[in-house]
Amino acid sequence: MREDILTGLKNAVERGESLEKAVKTLVTAGYSSAEVNEAAESINLGAIGEISKAEIKQKDEIHPASSQEYNSEIPKYKPLPPAPLVSEQPAEKVPRKIPRWLIFMLIFIGTLIVFIILFSLLGEKILSMFFSSKA
Repeated sequence: MREDILTGLKNAVERGESLEKAVKTLVTAGYSSAEVNEAAESINLGAIGEISKAEIKQKDEIHPASSQEYNSEIPKYKPLPPAPLVSEQPAEKVPRKIPRWLIFMLIFIGTLIVFIILFSLLGEKILSMFFSSKA
């Protein structure tokens, strides 16, 4: 039995991977399926034995970075606070600044419209006032 296959399976199981998935991974990587299966059977029969918690602690003390590396692979999610309802938030009005040129254009167009209406209604009287012939 090859020691590298046995070590690979053992490491995969220690990281929480299933033995079946580890076997498939090694066979896909090009290892002989007979050798991989033999190593998997020896793990199942307990030939390797389990690592006790004390050994894990010793390993963490010797290699703390590697244990942190494994712990960092597992994402830790914090629950989000409940989102406030829209009705609970006061509506903030953002004042929009109107450009000056737009204000002047509106005043000009409004004045022009007023003159056009007045001239169409009273145009004849206005012209006669300025251009009346007094003879």
